[in-house]
Amino acid sequence: MNVTIISQTGKLLDVENISVITVPTTEGMIQILPEHELLVSTLELGELRLDYLDGKSEKIALAGGYIEVNNNNVVILADYADMSVALVKEEIDIAIQKAESKIAGILPPAELIQLEKILRYERFKQGLISS
Repeated sequence: MNVTIISQTGKLLDVENISVITVPTTEGMIQILPEHELLVSTLELGELRLDYLDGKSEKIALAGGYIEVNNNNVVILADYADMSVALVKEEIDIAIQKAESKIAGILPPAELIQLEKILRYERFKQGLISS
């Protein structure tokens, strides 16, 4: 299968030769295999795993978005996404501190919701590094 992952900051990944995709949807974790039927679903906070035909795998932290599966092509539009191997504890700690300090102030509801989502995502990434 071919997989393209795009986040708010741009294209994160564009790969081929994927044998299995495990992805966190709002309905729970699902696995996508070659020749999967047409699928459009919303994504949830969690870890996406790509298993390659050669036995290697990659993990990606996700914070919501959408997935479309069509004809062995998978497109993921993620609200936020980071390669697990690229996570840096110090950067995550700083992002958490910034979000917490902003949340402590008076904010419009839309901004507060966005900051809380960012904070959940950064804490999730922090847990990935710790494990």
